[in-house]
Amino acid sequence: MRTYPLLLVAAATLSALSSTRSSSSFERLAPSHQHPPPPQRFLRDGTEATEEERVPDFLKTPFDSLMKKIDEPRMAASIIKHKKLFFQNTGDNLLNDPSFIEFCNKIIQRHKKANPEIAIAKVLVSHYADDDLLMMLDMSTKDPATTELAMKLQDGWIELKVKQAGVPTDEVIHHVLKLITLDDNVLSSPRFMAYFELLKRKHDTNDDGLNLSMAIGLGYRYGTNDAAFFEMLEKSTEDSATRSIAIRIQDGYVKLGINANVTPYSMLQMLHLQKYDHNVLRTPRFKLWVKYVTTLHKTFLEEAQMVAMAKAMARTSDDDFLMMLDMSTKDPATTELAIKLQDGWIESKVKQAGVPTDEVINHVLKLITLDDNVLSSPRFMAYFELLKRKHDTNDDGLNLSMAIGLGYRYGTNDAAFFEMLEKSTEDSATRSIAIRIQDGYVKLGINANVTPYSMLQMLHLQKYDHNVLRTPRFKLWVKYVTTLHKTFLEEAQMVAMAKAMARTSDDDFLMMLDMSTKDPATTELAIKLQDGWIESKVKQAGVPTDEVINHVLKLITLDDNVLSSPRFMAYFELLKRKHGTNVDDLYVRLADGLWSRYGTNDAAFLMMLKISKEASATEELATKLESRWKKIRVNKREYLPMK
Repeated sequence: MRTYPLLLVAAATLSALSSTRSSSSFERLAPSHQHPPPPQRFLRDGTEATEEERVPDFLKTPFDSLMKKIDEPRMAASIIKHKKLFFQNTGDNLLNDPSFIEFCNKIIQRHKKANPEIAIAKVLVSHYADDDLLMMLDMSTKDPATTELAMKLQDGWIELKVKQAGVPTDEVIHHVLKLITLDDNVLSSPRFMAYFELLKRKHDTNDDGLNLSMAIGLGYRYGTNDAAFFEMLEKSTEDSATRSIAIRIQDGYVKLGINANVTPYSMLQMLHLQKYDHNVLRTPRFKLWVKYVTTLHKTFLEEAQMVAMAKAMARTSDDDFLMMLDMSTKDPATTELAIKLQDGWIESKVKQAGVPTDEVINHVLKLITLDDNVLSSPRFMAYFELLKRKHDTNDDGLNLSMAIGLGYRYGTNDAAFFEMLEKSTEDSATRSIAIRIQDGYVKLGINANVTPYSMLQMLHLQKYDHNVLRTPRFKLWVKYVTTLHKTFLEEAQMVAMAKAMARTSDDDFLMMLDMSTKDPATTELAIKLQDGWIESKVKQAGVPTDEVINHVLKLITLDDNVLSSPRFMAYFELLKRKHGTNVDDLYVRLADGLWSRYGTNDAAFLMMLKISKEASATEELATKLESRWKKIRVNKREYLPMK
């Protein structure tokens, strides 16, 4: 035994001390002729004194130290001598043996506040192989009578191995690993810290090797219950006391996965991250997976890494994955990552060969952010790309799908939809695609038999407090009406437009047109619409109202050819309907109205009549108007202008 030489030295020392003490006492007593002390002087209360009691006070301290070194091996030898073979053969619980209990109590009494289990373990180690000892202690932990002592002895054995100099063997490290208790505080437990210490010695400065060993070891220790392993890692990552070591284990797990060529999807399954009923992105387990994928694809740009992640996460269900991401965008802690993963998912679908499904296209549509830059956004461009594949060379179908899709995306807020289309039409970068969507919207209206007036309402064009004609929205409406009435001549198309636009209010419509004639960009169209409105009133059956007649009068252009102009002829036609067969009244009203159109400028009015009398086409009418005008002036007792 390793303690045997120490025992011989200790026995010899004790013998010498005893002899010296006896002879010295005797020599001092002889000269004084005193009798030697009776044998009873070494007895106390009629019993023989112990070795300790025979030792003088000045030797008490070194003696105590020696006795600790002597008694433990000696007593252990007497106990274990006949127990070792018996334990190995029968599996007897040594810790239940009275002699062993006496031995333990002795050591506990001597060590008091120190760690007696280390001393006991030290003795046991000298007699047992590690395997046998730990097997016996494991069995003893299952006996309620010895559980506590067995666990203390396990701790003592671990402490001995930690204090043992040099590089620990794999066997020792593995034994310590098996002794770690698997609970929520694993990484802060003394047993794990001992395991960590031994691994550090084993791997020296190789941090990667250390991290990998911890990941493998704890993974093995948890066995098939890897969910508990990752749950423990999550809690440890959230605890500042164990965060650093938990991250090291995560790094080791990442290394382990890479070494084993584990795919991102398989790692996702191993980490139990497939259930998307909560914000997965908040969990340390997900952060571990992100670390794995980014390490696996460390040569990829961030965008490509996100594509790989999204592709793996959506493998089971696009619906569940996107629903979870939508939830995650509402959490400030995960908003940014969730948006990147949405972009990654979209990109993965764009890169996927073949014709996309309607489901995928709709998912991408829902992910488009509705702002002023919709048509230039990467998400819309992805949607556009998928629709192009879907419709192949069918441009009409593509345009129609975009119009329907974006209309659905904006929901009831169609005003915002058309406002976005307007801005996009004015931007050279998005004009072409905005026009395609307009074409699709026109097609949609025609397919649904939408009237020009209903389309006007859908486009929110009924408010005439500004030059509506300048807006891309109005141009879209014009496109719709001209497409709907493509067989009509332009004049008839203008009539249809004016009729629809003036349906709510002639006053507001004509006021807006008057404003539009003053804008060089819309002058021509405004004049055509005025003509269209006049024509619609002429074609309207029945007697016109004075209001309509006055509006037409105001629209007459005052030039040398007034009486031959279509607008004057329309005014004349409406008055004829108004006055019926009363010709005199008709010409009086005609002259009075036209004169009022010139205001107080009699000279200009008479000059127009003079020029009109010189033209054969208007001579008769001009003469009648001049005659009726003079009559009106006389009746009003006004002076006629001097010729």
